[in-house]
Amino acid sequence: MPCRPRPGVGAAVRDRKFEFVVTSIETSVDTVGSEYFNGQAPGQFVLVHLTVTNIGEAPQYFSDSDQQLDAAGREFAANSAAGIWIEGNDTFVTEINPGNTVAGTIVFDIPADAVPSTLELHDSFLSGAVEGALS
Repeated sequence: MPCRPRPGVGAAVRDRKFEFVVTSIETSVDTVGSEYFNGQAPGQFVLVHLTVTNIGEAPQYFSDSDQQLDAAGREFAANSAAGIWIEGNDTFVTEINPGNTVAGTIVFDIPADAVPSTLELHDSFLSGAVEGALS
């Protein structure tokens, strides 16, 4: 049986009450934030820009800490502390009402030589998740 490719950047994917669209990815980022308020990556920051839409019937909280990035079989958690340095970022912990969409950036801190391959998106820490390719 042929393998079904994982949806990539620009594709809408759903996990329970959320629909996610990864709009772009930035790798090898050294610093996030402004000139005066910023975070420095010990390795590299990977910035995952996305939109999250509540497709359910009730308000639902989205949190960057429920999301994971895979690089060469190693799983990385979001760096929420770095994410707050990005002006206007709505992915730390935000309540999304039904039918509403938020846009934001999830920041991952990974080793400088790591290559991100897969993003695991969850509507909550209890959900089964949906995977998306990062290429």
